[in-house]
Amino acid sequence: MFTDHLQKAFKDIGVKFHKKVNSPIRRFSGQNLPDDSIRLDTSGDKRSPFVLRLGKDADGEIKLLNVDTSQHGVLLQIQQENVKVNFLCGLDEFDKTFIARVPNQGITTVANAKDALKPPEVLDAERSTPRMGKKKNKHKRRNSAWLRQGEWFFIPMPKYEPGDSAILRKNAPLMVAGNRAHKAELVADTAGESRYISIMDARRSLSKKGYERLMKENSKEQYKWEMRSESSSIYVKGRITAPDHKTLVLNIWHRAVPNRELSRTSGRIATTFYD
Repeated sequence: MFTDHLQKAFKDIGVKFHKKVNSPIRRFSGQNLPDDSIRLDTSGDKRSPFVLRLGKDADGEIKLLNVDTSQHGVLLQIQQENVKVNFLCGLDEFDKTFIARVPNQGITTVANAKDALKPPEVLDAERSTPRMGKKKNKHKRRNSAWLRQGEWFFIPMPKYEPGDSAILRKNAPLMVAGNRAHKAELVADTAGESRYISIMDARRSLSKKGYERLMKENSKEQYKWEMRSESSSIYVKGRITAPDHKTLVLNIWHRAVPNRELSRTSGRIATTFYD
């Protein structure tokens, strides 16, 4: 698998890239993956290297889709047989490395990969905020429409007050599978349902019954969908803390929404990123 072009791409954004072959490959949970697996890693430390790990029988193709030095990002696509997975790699505002798996369909640049990570609530907030200004403000840590801390977006809700149905908690964690917990001083939430998200297009989703119906029709489709548990309404207020992230102080209620990163394992392609 030819990767010399990747070393230059990552060097252009200020980090190193290494390839390691014939080493055991594990999932994020520690479970071994097959010998023909591929995994992309980074520690999440300041300008830590990205490492492509290839199992001893790994065979596939890795494409460099885009490099954006102004946004310190690289967009890659890894393909094995019929499975294609896109990864957005780069540096955050504190020069710490990250990897995010993004949808395949229509994602060709670092900029639209970042947009694809935004949930509908965030895009709606941008469209309804007249003071968004220049396009570059859409990818900053904060703007007039929202604030961001790691994988969580916080949308100001000045008229919101928790109702009788809201579950109120203090110093409660905000969790996304595979990531370290963020903690909010005050949380008001209503649990939502689990849905299956298309790895080809995160805008498509199925209920449990819809997924089961699809599996009866074509069981091979199971590798094209990932299950995610979604909480439809989470509101937070006060101090928002997280390891390796700057503390936010929210004086009014904000709606908290996780980004749309897909599951980090698909078939025999995986990634590890310690956020």
